[in-house]
Amino acid sequence: MAFPLGKTRKRTLKDIDEWLNPEEIYALIVGKTWPYKERLGFYQKRDRCLMSLYFLTGGRNNEVLKLRKINFDLISDPQFIIIKGMYISKRAKKTIARYGAKVSRRINIRLPLSGRLSPFTILVLDYLDVINNENKLFEFSVRRSHQIIKFVTGKWVHWFRAMCENFYGQVFRDAVKLAKFMGVTNVQSVMAYIPFDEKAYEKDLLERTK
Repeated sequence: MAFPLGKTRKRTLKDIDEWLNPEEIYALIVGKTWPYKERLGFYQKRDRCLMSLYFLTGGRNNEVLKLRKINFDLISDPQFIIIKGMYISKRAKKTIARYGAKVSRRINIRLPLSGRLSPFTILVLDYLDVINNENKLFEFSVRRSHQIIKFVTGKWVHWFRAMCENFYGQVFRDAVKLAKFMGVTNVQSVMAYIPFDEKAYEKDLLERTK
């Protein structure tokens, strides 16, 4: 099947004109489908799973596209689907300059089965149900993932990453925790996503200035 190819300029945070909540992001993901001429139901599940994982994990292209069904633990925790050993890549400039290599690690990421994020988890499960354990979840290139996302939502991969950072910034309310979750070495890069908690500030001020 042929798909339109075309050069697109690199998008940045400056291109984000509004911050959407999970419900609005979900509506974008399920609101449109590429007009596949065959196996529409299968590809629809695949594409929705792809976009859900970009949002739920905050993963970069090379991280999400490496995932296999075997990475998903559906049994250990009744409250979550656990992505075990998700590859998290990051480029530490000093390390690359010294050793000429990328720094990488693996983490476990939990996908909630209840609450505001659970509809995205269901979209992931819908696709896991129709694929086998042998292959990668997504047998296509980075360019193809960009095409799917742009056609369905009008957005781009790092838009989903930014939405993830924004959401989890409100959950963690801690820049160090958010940086570790997102796989970044510079805590300052996620500070903008941490809201100022006025109630906590008042509590600390009263307790520590007695």
